[in-house]
Amino acid sequence: MLGGFHAVCHRPSPGCWRDHGDADIETQCVIPVVAPATAREGTFVGWDWKAVKMAAKAMRICFIGDSFVSGAYDEECLGWVGRISADARRRGHDLSPYNLGIRGETSVQIAKRWRAEAEPRQSPQQEGRLVFEFGVNDAREVNGKRQLEAAQSLAAARDMLGAALRWKPTLMIGPPPCGDEPRLGRIKDLSQRLAALCAELTVPYFDSYAPLLASTSWMPCVNAVDGTHPSAAGYAEWAQLIDAWPAWREWLP
Repeated sequence: MLGGFHAVCHRPSPGCWRDHGDADIETQCVIPVVAPATAREGTFVGWDWKAVKMAAKAMRICFIGDSFVSGAYDEECLGWVGRISADARRRGHDLSPYNLGIRGETSVQIAKRWRAEAEPRQSPQQEGRLVFEFGVNDAREVNGKRQLEAAQSLAAARDMLGAALRWKPTLMIGPPPCGDEPRLGRIKDLSQRLAALCAELTVPYFDSYAPLLASTSWMPCVNAVDGTHPSAAGYAEWAQLIDAWPAWREWLP
């Protein structure tokens, strides 16, 4: 934004206008121009107004969390993150999704790295958003001991989500059901505690546990893989639920 003007640039062939935040090497932009922020369609002859409108919708979203964010075991390599991002682009949004999921990490581990990884992927020239998902690894037992007690998970989540919300609009996706009955109970309890925390912090929370546990296909998908992660069909079901969530659609109608 320059004195009430949005910086855009012209790609020689075909004629196109792009947000100046894109790298020149990607867009092959060679002629910098500016468009008034209040410009209306038809005011400037020859402009690609579809591209101008797309630039106005440009958004960068960092998806931060564990293996469910990275889409582990999805044979289509999309996970729920890739699917809801692709659906948003099909609706006409100029979305740049950044997947910051690391397999096996707990909330405490994610809390140590998320800001350093998210900051270079955001830009003052575009809308920025943050989406978190974690918790299943916190509730996992290793050698008979739970990786993190609920109080530890909630303390890490409070610090992380509080800082995130002060920086960018933030959403939280709750952990999905998986594993045996004892683990399911721990995940359910943690999901309910995370929901209460998010309500306190005013971070919209998506309850993944209840609808996926009620599904007739989710747990069979999980049990057919490794007992924790779903197949592509399971990720697709989860993505469909998240994509219909009003809080997500408020960002990307």
